[in-house]
Amino acid sequence: MNRRDFIALGAAIAPVACSDMPAGGDAAAASPLPYMGLATSMNGELAYEARVEGRLPPELKGTLYRNGPGLFERAGHRKQHLLDGDGMIREYRFDGSRAFFRNRFVRTRKYVDESRAGKYLYSSWATLLPGGMMANMFPEFADGQASVSARFRNGRLFAFDETCQPYELDPRSLDTIGLSRLGLPEGFTLYSAHPKEDPRTGDWIHFGLQYGRNVTIHLTEFTRDGTLKWHRALQSPRYVYVHDFFVTERYIALYLHPAEIGLANFLLGRRSLLGSVTWKPEEGALLLAVRRGSDDPPVLIDCAAQWMWHSLNAYDQGDAIVADYVGYDNPDSFVGEDATFRAVMEGREGRIGARGAVRRMVIEPARRSAKSEILDGGNQDFPTIDPADALRRHRYGYFAVSTTERPFPDAVARMDMGSGARDVYTFGPQRYSAEPIHADGWLLVEVHDGRTRRNELAVLRADRLRDGPVARVELQHGLPLSFHGCWVAA
Repeated sequence: MNRRDFIALGAAIAPVACSDMPAGGDAAAASPLPYMGLATSMNGELAYEARVEGRLPPELKGTLYRNGPGLFERAGHRKQHLLDGDGMIREYRFDGSRAFFRNRFVRTRKYVDESRAGKYLYSSWATLLPGGMMANMFPEFADGQASVSARFRNGRLFAFDETCQPYELDPRSLDTIGLSRLGLPEGFTLYSAHPKEDPRTGDWIHFGLQYGRNVTIHLTEFTRDGTLKWHRALQSPRYVYVHDFFVTERYIALYLHPAEIGLANFLLGRRSLLGSVTWKPEEGALLLAVRRGSDDPPVLIDCAAQWMWHSLNAYDQGDAIVADYVGYDNPDSFVGEDATFRAVMEGREGRIGARGAVRRMVIEPARRSAKSEILDGGNQDFPTIDPADALRRHRYGYFAVSTTERPFPDAVARMDMGSGARDVYTFGPQRYSAEPIHADGWLLVEVHDGRTRRNELAVLRADRLRDGPVARVELQHGLPLSFHGCWVAA
């Protein structure tokens, strides 16, 4: 997105402070906080056979791809938010007895240009350029950082970002092939980082947000072979940021929480996109439901305010939609000057924010009703399911869980979504777990050791988490936080 496209809006605003990127990461790297390794850049690109502690399941053959920000500094300046940084794909490849690791930075236009220049040239979603307001008034925006999720489709690997086009990579070498529009013309649609796939039909369903005078919601579906099946563009009733969405066999639903973007400050370069978000719970939330494949008017439903970061799954039940997700009373861990994910970049703990509760929303479009309940009030996020259960009624959900007051998860859980029973494994003090990925009956979890600042990949039986890992793939180094990944069976 280019801010020049919006100057005609002529927003007149009162002066506000413009926050420069903080100076380099030395102070943060020296912080005594045990999870600072999650906010430390990866130096270099590696490929090697990893040491395995325990015994890998012989039937575990395939590749785990994961994505997250891998580079937080350039020329002595550091990103302002843990969710902000150049995308880095890491892979763990299994052949039944051995494990191989490889990582590669995604060669986005931003990464290539800034590597050549040796400094930051582009603003990003949470960090302005150094130099204050004048340096940020009319900057060109690159094609994203490709740093949120990795998705494999029809033999092709993609790195997705927010409201951008994905980058395609070679699934074997991880070399960047280039920007992809998934076969559609330039300007036709946009994609976010959380596409959903129907395991029965092969349909691939996307949403994306286009920011301009208004927010345009793009809904796009592809058939199994990659042919465009359906596309629809809707004007959002709110100028909001949305990270994830719900999909069933019949519906697409977006939860428009009251996280309003201050457009004027963003357009004039006084604040980043994330820095322009204001939480307004008094305005409540809106649920937007659209029948897939149709031109029917969307259904808008008023509902209580909460912050939805990630969905678990959704399915049709009679005329209703049942949507399971992780919801927060507010986004204070992510949004605000003292949010944990901002403070950690400066070596501070920051605010220990609202807890991520497992929630269920029952949506009845015909009655314009949406009711939410808490299924588990613990602190968890990064929910996943067995991909075979997507878009249908599921029994189990998997979560990264915080069992302490620290802001990062240290355990993994399987929850029976009917009875509420939980099977939990805790990795130990100062050991931090990432999103669990279901892989043919096994659960694969990246774990960062805050004492040694090294990483491992834990392999657990999905149905017996309490037994702990049957194998640990031990890396020779640490890795920064990763967000989302996928398993590809050989």
